Amino acid sequence: MRVLYKVPMGNAEIEPVGLAYMRLLIAGKHTIIAEGYQIPLMQTLLPEGEFEVKDNDNWDIIIDHTLHTLVPAVDIEEKEVADGADTVYPKPTVIVSSLLTNQLPTTMVNALNNAKGIIVPSASIAEVYSNTEGLNVDVGAITPGFFPDAGVVKPMVKPLPASLDGKKIFIASGFGSVLDNFKPIVTAYYQLAKSLTDTVLVLGVDSALANPGAPLSVIEEVKKELSYKAEQYAPIHMYDASVDALTSASYYSNSIAYISMSHGDVWGYGLRLAARSGLPLITTGLRQDFCQQGLVAYADEVPVFPLHEYGYDPMSMHWNTVSHQDLVASMKAVYENEDGLREKMISDTADAVSKEHAAFQENADRLTAFMENIIK
Repeated sequence: MRVLYKVPMGNAEIEPVGLAYMRLLIAGKHTIIAEGYQIPLMQTLLPEGEFEVKDNDNWDIIIDHTLHTLVPAVDIEEKEVADGADTVYPKPTVIVSSLLTNQLPTTMVNALNNAKGIIVPSASIAEVYSNTEGLNVDVGAITPGFFPDAGVVKPMVKPLPASLDGKKIFIASGFGSVLDNFKPIVTAYYQLAKSLTDTVLVLGVDSALANPGAPLSVIEEVKKELSYKAEQYAPIHMYDASVDALTSASYYSNSIAYISMSHGDVWGYGLRLAARSGLPLITTGLRQDFCQQGLVAYADEVPVFPLHEYGYDPMSMHWNTVSHQDLVASMKAVYENEDGLREKMISDTADAVSKEHAAFQENADRLTAFMENIIK
């Protein structure tokens, strides 16, 4: 099959997932069609693949990875129907969706109904989509297999700033967006650090994609709400995650837990990288089907509505979040059992990644079957 794969190469948030799905297409013996400027990078990263430059209609099906989490119709080849209200696609189109929610917004439902299929990497997210009222599109849960090799990553040895020497590091990362949901992490850390003074919170933000100073406003907001004395606020360290991969890996390797309360990272890519560094994970229950190992703080189902500026009807959106006390308790539990949890994490992650690696061809075959069913 000839597949036009639309993915924004160079986007650190999306590209790893796009490459992972492309590996499945290559394993299924499909030809990948792409924009001419993307082909050299794709060939470098995936030398085993067969690629062709997009030329008129030289493809059988579209896999569209440019449907951004926050904007239902971006960079899609489209034409307007008679009433101008909907988007239609020129050929059978499968959307790769990265929206992490337990209730789809109505604007997203309307956009997705104009495609022929939706692929998500998580069974729990697929269930949310399948049970969404008004969504009339086939949904496939297909794990892309993020890592072509099995096993746990060896610890990195790049030195960290001297201010972190002797500290027990909790780490979180994001893209400087409201979806990072750093606020509950910062709040829990400030409470924990009042008694556990050798802890430090590290926030990594990719400045190539967003405002690296965005967490500062979150920190100031939390301080106003807590109203502690100035000397009671423990230090928070921030770094630019776009500098190089070794820097992020070094922080991961020297931390005691990775925390993600994100409202946007359905892929769990940061969680997976942390797991491969042997880090216990503290996250929300919506990710439980690919975060079984380590310590996980499962979420209560609490409505959290996004800002109007993101283009959604706020009352149609429903996110999982974790209670403040559960998050504090989970961080304390990691602190008290760091070595035992890390040892278990390394073992469980090696096993989980190996299983994912072993199931790679099966997932490639499932993707092929899904596409064949779409173009019948």
